[in-house]
Amino acid sequence: MKRRKLKVALLTIGLCSIGAGLVVIVTPISRSARLIQNMPVYVSYPRVKIEWGNTPAGVTPPPAYGSPLVPYPQSTNKPVSEFDIKQIRNAIPRSRTVARLYRPERITVEVESPTRATAEFWRGRRPLWVSLSKTNQAWEVEKVYSVQYSFATPPTLWEKISDALPF
Repeated sequence: MKRRKLKVALLTIGLCSIGAGLVVIVTPISRSARLIQNMPVYVSYPRVKIEWGNTPAGVTPPPAYGSPLVPYPQSTNKPVSEFDIKQIRNAIPRSRTVARLYRPERITVEVESPTRATAEFWRGRRPLWVSLSKTNQAWEVEKVYSVQYSFATPPTLWEKISDALPF
């Protein structure tokens, strides 16, 4: 009788720990999925190119690094409508971003081409970009790509765990 009670107690403890583990894993994923709908949207303006008229021989002008980002509500020249932003958020593949434990960072819409947008996600030191394009009044994923960054600071525990993940 005591042996049976011990088995039931161990089974109960095991099932409770599995349930608690699932809650711990599913909660951040579901919270991140909701955050896609609240991702900040930025408008990317083209950088003004400087004309380098009389430069000494062998000296090349510096490349234009990035373009300035302006929050969408504050931009005066809005390349896309609010409806397009909702479509962009719905077009982002959650199975390849949030389900792989990437946290949403921002959506960037380019002014030069109002038919292109990029969504940025981060997991530790690994960024992930989702490139979207507008075709036939609908936003579609063009490609999903990532790189591995290495910074001078030692990685945190979360970054070590995310680097160990197979995806």
